[in-house]
Amino acid sequence: MESLRDSVYFDIEREINSPGKLNYKDGYLFISEVAKGVHVIDNRNVNNPIKIGFINIPGNYDIATKDNFLYADSYIDLVILDISNVNEIKEVNRVEGSFQNYYENRFLFSETLGIVTGYEEQVIEEFEENKDCELVY
Repeated sequence: MESLRDSVYFDIEREINSPGKLNYKDGYLFISEVAKGVHVIDNRNVNNPIKIGFINIPGNYDIATKDNFLYADSYIDLVILDISNVNEIKEVNRVEGSFQNYYENRFLFSETLGIVTGYEEQVIEEFEENKDCELVY
């Protein structure tokens, strides 16, 4: 969990691949990239939108803005970011475990082991030779 919590940061802009929620604030668009973070776009000139950057927020699905703050979920935590300067967005607070009950069915979470962020499904076949199989009725 600590490595996930330490991985919220403002980065260079990137391509939008899997857009989620969209929020408009003071001429800026904040577009969630499902499970990865938030794109920040200067849309004050609608004929020439400019990508400003990307806020890396693992496990992000929802966003909201109020005053100079962006509120975002990060798996089970609520992350609060200062967006008063969109060129230097930074995390200012975090409420750990805010969504623990809400996301109970979406993520596997354990206080001791952390959170499962993804998995790869595989089919594994095993063969045993010379095994005596009994039929039980």
